[in-house]
Amino acid sequence: MKQLLLIYCLTIGVGTLQAQSMTKSSRTDSLKCHKIEVDRKKTYQISQSVVVCDTLIMHDKSTLKIVGSKKFALYARYVKIGRRCVMDARGAHGTTRSPDGKVGIQLLLQMNIYTLGDLLINTSGGKGYNKSRYYPKASDEQALIKLGGSGGDIHFTYYSPIAITQSERKRGRATIGCHTKPGASHLPPYMSGVRARFATAPNNLFMHHTLRVTPGQTTPGRAQKSKDAKHQMIKLYEGKVTFLRVEQPLKF
Repeated sequence: MKQLLLIYCLTIGVGTLQAQSMTKSSRTDSLKCHKIEVDRKKTYQISQSVVVCDTLIMHDKSTLKIVGSKKFALYARYVKIGRRCVMDARGAHGTTRSPDGKVGIQLLLQMNIYTLGDLLINTSGGKGYNKSRYYPKASDEQALIKLGGSGGDIHFTYYSPIAITQSERKRGRATIGCHTKPGASHLPPYMSGVRARFATAPNNLFMHHTLRVTPGQTTPGRAQKSKDAKHQMIKLYEGKVTFLRVEQPLKF
């Protein structure tokens, strides 16, 4: 009886260890690989949130596109980047079902860069949906305002034996540029005139603006909704960029 009980306990223990091992190995949110190489004018899409690789090679005019996550981390021990390369982590544009643009993906990058032409890192927010073919009612706030998404932050730590300039592409220089602006917001046509006057007009001028009215619409509350839309757009922010250069190659 004791022998049977011991065998039963050992069987349960082995089953538990196997289950834990399978769970750990079946994770899809991270990727470890020896080499990622993107051919000239090609796009390599990454859906994992964490990538660790020994070698990253991007040939001229190639794109590394990040999708499916709000935050992304890349650790690369040896990096070689050609001319006009792009790391695309923009937020998705608004759609009919989800009219607001998405926030740009937050990036945490750690690289040892040994060759660099120029690289553009784009974490701009997605644009608000702007292809509506109908005029919504004034009470339908979701239909009235399609906000863009805020830009994603970039935290870049790197080692390189060459001089790297943080700027837009310049001939003959190794450069890394960043686009982190929020996506464009969309307002219905009868609000566009109000929005254009906020920057230069007195705060109360919008109350005297003549709004364009289409059949079936009611005017009460539109001026106030225009003001609210402006306040909402002010909340959108440009992503922050942090560059840190280290003296010794990074190890991970």
